[in-house]
Amino acid sequence: MKQSISQILIEFISVVFAVLLALALNAYKESLETRRKADKIKESILMECLSNQEKVKSVLDDNREYFDYIDSLSQLQEKDVKGFGFKFEFELLTKSAWEIAHNTDAVNSINQEFLLQAADLYELQEFIMTFSQEIFSQVGVFISRAESYNSAELVQTMHYYLRIINSVANEYLMESEKFLEANRN
Repeated sequence: MKQSISQILIEFISVVFAVLLALALNAYKESLETRRKADKIKESILMECLSNQEKVKSVLDDNREYFDYIDSLSQLQEKDVKGFGFKFEFELLTKSAWEIAHNTDAVNSINQEFLLQAADLYELQEFIMTFSQEIFSQVGVFISRAESYNSAELVQTMHYYLRIINSVANEYLMESEKFLEANRN
């Protein structure tokens, strides 16, 4: 009987060990999968930021000539400003990688500093998009009511809007470059 108790005890310990080993291996496998998803999300965020950075550079280049034109008009005396054309380019910046990151548990495995830096960039990006849409909307109002506005006031208003958006866009470019540089492998 003593031998059978020791055999039972050995079998019990073997079964418990096997179950614990299986649970540990399963947890390890899940951890690797979560890490793989986190790396994929991180890479998607970096690629999205790079793409958005290129879009912002392109828009700044496209709008630079118009800004210089508005800037020169803003230096004139009010009586010398006699009408001007409206032009404002902007592109839609994406944030789908950021939104996907928030909808998965893998985000918990991403470095906190990376997430904070990305959040700052996406906030700047959101401001750029919102303000650009506001400018675009205002241009539509200005065009539809051009006859009732003073040209010099319109020039000053456009100059103001463009200085703000250019300033924020340039800040976005600097911050996105720092972010991308800090997170290149």
